[in-house]
Amino acid sequence: MSPQDANPLATVQQIDRVYVDVRQPVERFQLLREALAEGQGPGSATAEILSPSGRPYPVSGRILFSDVTVDPGTGNAIVRVLVNNSQRLLLPGMYVRARLPRMRIPDALTVPQQAVTRDPGGNALVGVIDGQGRVQPRKVILGNVVDGNYVVKSGLKVGDTIVVVGMDRVQPGTPVNPQPWQPRAIASQR
Repeated sequence: MSPQDANPLATVQQIDRVYVDVRQPVERFQLLREALAEGQGPGSATAEILSPSGRPYPVSGRILFSDVTVDPGTGNAIVRVLVNNSQRLLLPGMYVRARLPRMRIPDALTVPQQAVTRDPGGNALVGVIDGQGRVQPRKVILGNVVDGNYVVKSGLKVGDTIVVVGMDRVQPGTPVNPQPWQPRAIASQR
């Protein structure tokens, strides 16, 4: 080795505390930050660290709200999570996943994903059964998907009866005989 050689003999890396960078849509990250600031969020800014197969590691991380960057190509926020790695389970360059906390929405209305159709303009629609037993399409504003259901931000109210299966075969104003939806029965028929 000579003084002009640019190749390092060794690389020293800290592994007792590591950073995990997570990509999130900017809107989702901003909602989380605002909810935590207002005390309406999940209660902490911790992230669960998962293996590539989805198994949780016995470590969690703290979201660093100050080290956020936005990828101009995708519009996603790159959120940095600081993980205490005293057991040295995580190594530099490893691929892991992180589950960031979700915002709590008290009394949220949800609808199964298959109940939602789109009009030619891309607007979300749900078939609502009116007082005369006829199906009427209703425009809804949707939020995130949680466990296979859309969170409905607006357009529905408690007590509305919606069409979950067969909306693509029903014309507006068609009389229907609604039956209770049984998601497990449908899943087992596939």
